[in-house]
Formats: sequence, C-alpha cells, structure tokens
Amino acid sequence: MSAEDIVTRLDGVKPTGAGRWIAKCPAHEDKSPSLAVKSEGDGRALIFCHAGCSALQVLEAIGLTWNALFPPRSSDPNAKRRFAKAGFHSAADALRCLDTEATIVYLAARDTGEGIALSEQDRERVLTAATRIKRAREVCCG
Repeated sequence: MSAEDIVTRLDGVKPTGAGRWIAKCPAHEDKSPSLAVKSEGDGRALIFCHAGCSALQVLEAIGLTWNALFPPRSSDPNAKRRFAKAGFHSAADALRCLDTEATIVYLAARDTGEGIALSEQDRERVLTAATRIKRAREVCCG
C-alpha cells in the first residue's frame, strides 16, 4: 500500500508538499490535523501523530497493519539474489541507478545535439552509464 492509498482512508487531508500530507488522526479525537503522512521514494510510507499516537494505533484505527507502510515484497523467491548478483540491494536501488545513468546519457545526447563535442572523459562516462543501464534493465526487466 502506498502513502497515497493511506491518505484516502483519512479525514481532513491537506497536501503539505510533494508526497506529504497532514490529516486528522483517526486514533484520537482530533479537532485539527495532527497526523503527518509522507511518501518515501522507495514505496515506504511514514506516519507520525504529533499528538502522540503510535503508528500502530493509527494503522489499526483505519483497519491496516504494519505491512501497509511498506511496498509489497516480490513474489519471486530469487529476486533478492538476482539483485545482489547484479550489484543492487533492491529493485528501488536498480531504479535509482537507471534514473542517474539515464540523466548522464540524456545530458550527453543533448550536448551532442547542440554541436558540443564530448571530451574523452565524458565519452567514457557515457559508456559506463550504458553498461549500468543494461545491467539494471536486465535485473529489473528480465
């Protein structure tokens, strides 16, 4: 379950930033929003009641368990081993790699398209990026 899914179960929800909300805490009589909800980039959700309710009390009040705060585990029993063998800790780690390396390739392509010659060091970095992208795609996409 995502943070976005969690906030749909709450009252008085107001966005406070990208992937952040405040809402009325369902675990106590809340006159004004005291529950902070944050979406982490890796699929985890963080919740914090400024009035002192525990995360478990909040989850139970909306019919959820601890599992709601974490992304679902892969149904592939060999996924963890595959990611580790490819040099990644998790799928999120591989996706972060893809994002970083794709940015390197994008910038090099943009410069080349604008007629800016890449240095030898830049060309080597693009080749490294291509290798890392290939490795991340293989482990994520099969």
